[in-house]
Amino acid sequence: MEEGMVIRRFLLLGLLWTLVAGALPALAQGDPDVCPAIMTAALESTGDLCASTVRGEVCVGHPTVVADLFARAEDAGAVFARPGDRASAAAFQRLQAAALDPDAGTWGVVLARLGAGLPESPADLYLTLLLLGGVDLVPGVPPPPLFGLTPAGTVNVRRGPSTRDPIVGQFTPGQNIVTDGRLADSSWLRIRWEESHAWVFAELVRPQGDVAGLDVIDPHEPPLVYGPLQAFSLAAEPGNPACPGIPPGGLLAQTPDGAGEVTLLINQAWLHIAGTAWLRAEPGLMRVCAVAGGIRLQTRPGDAFALAGSCISLPLDDTPAPAAAPDPAEPFEATPLAPALALLPAVVPVPPPLTDDAIAALAVIPPSGVWQAVYDTAALSCPSGFGGPVDVSASNGPRDITFLPGGGRAELTEPETRQPLIFARTAPDVFSAATAGDDGTIEVVTWRIAAPDRLEGLSVLTFPDDCVVEAPFVLTLDR
Repeated sequence: MEEGMVIRRFLLLGLLWTLVAGALPALAQGDPDVCPAIMTAALESTGDLCASTVRGEVCVGHPTVVADLFARAEDAGAVFARPGDRASAAAFQRLQAAALDPDAGTWGVVLARLGAGLPESPADLYLTLLLLGGVDLVPGVPPPPLFGLTPAGTVNVRRGPSTRDPIVGQFTPGQNIVTDGRLADSSWLRIRWEESHAWVFAELVRPQGDVAGLDVIDPHEPPLVYGPLQAFSLAAEPGNPACPGIPPGGLLAQTPDGAGEVTLLINQAWLHIAGTAWLRAEPGLMRVCAVAGGIRLQTRPGDAFALAGSCISLPLDDTPAPAAAPDPAEPFEATPLAPALALLPAVVPVPPPLTDDAIAALAVIPPSGVWQAVYDTAALSCPSGFGGPVDVSASNGPRDITFLPGGGRAELTEPETRQPLIFARTAPDVFSAATAGDDGTIEVVTWRIAAPDRLEGLSVLTFPDDCVVEAPFVLTLDR
């Protein structure tokens, strides 16, 4: 523990509960109205008292909550003791929201608004977390796995994972080099090299461990730096059998509209959220559901993807950490989340379960490789003549497409720029991406999986004069 660190523990029985208790009749055990009344009071309290919570803060919505805080200088004045109290998200060593107690009339609720790597402007751009009792959250980033490598001979060390990347040195027998990451297909390994990172071709080295256990690195993405409460372990209690209409212990997370994916590291698994997610973690199992949008669950043993109305189950060991790869998506089970969802910035409904046909379509992941694009139209133009005719035929030809593990994203590499364009899975059989040109033209491209080796596409261009033109095309796998 750091020098000068003092743990302050607050048991929040709460001033607000004094008011709530006065509004509720005697809590007779077995009264079916008691639990809904407590839930309503807890959520109304959170909505009223935590409405002014700003980015980077955590707010007590309703007791009982237990928090361990760092007594750092910047947090010296922080008080986290009553409903409505707020503290910096960086202040927490542990955060617990107690399960619903019908006898005491308590149900711990906590609201957090986090930066989570999002741009600092505008001020209302944040990830929202809503903890519903009982949950136990412990912030922290576990060290990544790493192990040594032995070269088969003299091996070129490159700046990136490609023979097109420049050589920055050579790895020779006798050198002590460790690897801490890999590409998704394990063809290249990232190494620690001269106080930075570089890459070696996997077939030219002998690893001293199982490379499948290394973190998967996207060389096109900057290294993820975790902000406060962006990485944590999570445990949740099952629901109270006496209160069947109340959500069990868990956590709701919602990204801001249009912000793309936000990443959390939970129980040593990377959860990429674009929309709204519901998480639970009991001993031996973590379950993540997409309430709106999509979620990708990335682990060292494997990945999975889910769209609204479906869930992913992940086996956990005692650490807790992934014990195996996540299971494929399955339909969302009925959970009484509607009252809690109403507290999120974007109010979304509880989704219906995905159908069996949609789940089957979601399981289809086309193969990565070279795909041939053929457009149905030779040229496009606006009646106004803005931008001149677009020569669509010039876009015919090969495309390098990589479908990432889990099937939630794909990367298309243009032959000229070699820069990847990221496609997100927006429906069980649809991928889409959008780009903006320097002249203000916006292009939205969608692919529909017609067969594992055939994609039916549509490119929609919107010009600054509001002219919209469409270009259908087909992508076929080049065998």
